[in-house]
Amino acid sequence: MIGFVLLGLRATCAKRIVTLVGVGYLTPMVVSVILAMTGQMSSENSWFFSVNRAIGSYGNANSFAAVILIVFPLYMQLTAEGESYFEKKIGIAGLLCSAVCLFMTVSFSAWLVLAVILILNFAYLLLSSKHPLRHYRFRAVGWLLFITSIAPLVIMALLKSFPEILEAVNYRLLLDRDEDVSMETVGSGAERIELMHIAAGELIKRSIVGIFFGHGLGQSLFSPNFNFDGVVVVVHNLPLLISLESGLIATILFYLYFLFLVAAIWRTRRDHPLLALTLLNSVLLFLCYTLFNPHFYLRYFWVPLLPAFVLACNYKKRS
Repeated sequence: MIGFVLLGLRATCAKRIVTLVGVGYLTPMVVSVILAMTGQMSSENSWFFSVNRAIGSYGNANSFAAVILIVFPLYMQLTAEGESYFEKKIGIAGLLCSAVCLFMTVSFSAWLVLAVILILNFAYLLLSSKHPLRHYRFRAVGWLLFITSIAPLVIMALLKSFPEILEAVNYRLLLDRDEDVSMETVGSGAERIELMHIAAGELIKRSIVGIFFGHGLGQSLFSPNFNFDGVVVVVHNLPLLISLESGLIATILFYLYFLFLVAAIWRTRRDHPLLALTLLNSVLLFLCYTLFNPHFYLRYFWVPLLPAFVLACNYKKRS
């Protein structure tokens, strides 16, 4: 990951960095699919699976799902506007592996966020004659039909060789059990709402200094409010988590950071319409999923946004 960042910082073309990021982030997905197809849950692939869910070398299924969401628009960009045969094939492979791996993460919040963003983009495509994909509509529709027809077949083959995924789906959908969701069911909607209530209650009780500066980055892990009989689970909502740990000032700065980035990308929409739309979708997916995941200060979430920074910097230099 660091190697790709260093390569990206030396590049001046955002499209080239999209290709680098696409290749780098495709590897864990390909390995996850291959290991799932073998159906052998041995020590070799425990790095890529946990509790019958794909974690893609990121240590957590929700983190893997978040990475897939952020890079998904980049593969769309490569498929539609790739300048070489290699780039187009990386885009197609990325879209297919993203669909399959997102299913294997069994992350319903990620499925919901992706569905909402796809519906919004589809509505924009239907209602606006200026949508960048209209120029590539035949290619885009063709590859979309290909992915939507092949992905279910791959998933069916995976379920045959790795039926444990269905156990995770059934358990998290409460299809096979009558009891209520407990604090041990990490990642459930009921637990996340309860954690948000605890975090909000802690914020309300704070002094003015605590509200503005928080109690320290990463210190929520040591708070008794988030320790449930030895199981430590921090609030799965980044705005609340930053407010708790770094205070109101850091929370405002964090989102102003994205506001300026979005504004910089928006100004490049005439010169690079599809690339600008792609990066805006990645940023939007990033921000939406912060409502369900606490770990977005980790480095591997930010590498896919590197093309957005390069595009913004290049525009500023030209201006």
